Amino acid sequence: MMSLGALQFLRDNQIKMPDDISMVIFDDYEWSTISHPTLTSVKQDTVSLGEKVAEIILKRLSDGELQDTVQEFRVKTQLIKRESCSIVKK
Repeated sequence: MMSLGALQFLRDNQIKMPDDISMVIFDDYEWSTISHPTLTSVKQDTVSLGEKVAEIILKRLSDGELQDTVQEFRVKTQLIKRESCSIVKK
């Protein structure tokens, strides 16, 4: 939702997107297709992400291992190209 504030800042300061700046948002919100310009998004598989987090939490609880540990895993993402990105000519 920070992108809404960024859009307002750009409008208030007469910064044109994508002519002056390009913008990519994380998560493909429904409103990103109706904004002007439409926003390029990185979409992630939030269902798989939630399942993996739940799996890790349940395993830690069942093992009694409640110390902070770092685990790395990958989530599938997809770049959805829209109007907010271009080669900035300045």
